Amino acid sequence: MKTVFIVEDDTMYQLILKHLIMKEHADAVVSTFSNGLPAITEIKKIESEKGPMPDIILLDINMPIMDGWQFLDTVNGLGPDTFSHTDIYIISSSLDVRDRERAIANPYVKEYIYKPVTPEQLAQMLH
Repeated sequence: MKTVFIVEDDTMYQLILKHLIMKEHADAVVSTFSNGLPAITEIKKIESEKGPMPDIILLDINMPIMDGWQFLDTVNGLGPDTFSHTDIYIISSSLDVRDRERAIANPYVKEYIYKPVTPEQLAQMLH
């Protein structure tokens, strides 16, 4: 069973991603967050309860309140083992090469993917 966090401010895109994930893995547990702040709150709660971190985090960059960069900065401040079994994928519409380079430079980011994510890309992330 895969656990997936979708951190994305576009609620329609959240639904699309969730639908595609559930189509590929009906037993997946998918949590959605409209920005990084509630996702970080949930991660800190999981950490304090010594629970398992999500397997995958799909993270948008441009969001209100706490954007993807602030989310990653906070993640970097957590213990080095916190995300040892979590793959973070940046999913963004930004075509700025600097955004891609900055994301890939982060040790927790597995890949930078341009929106829209294809079902094939999503299936590859989930395996």
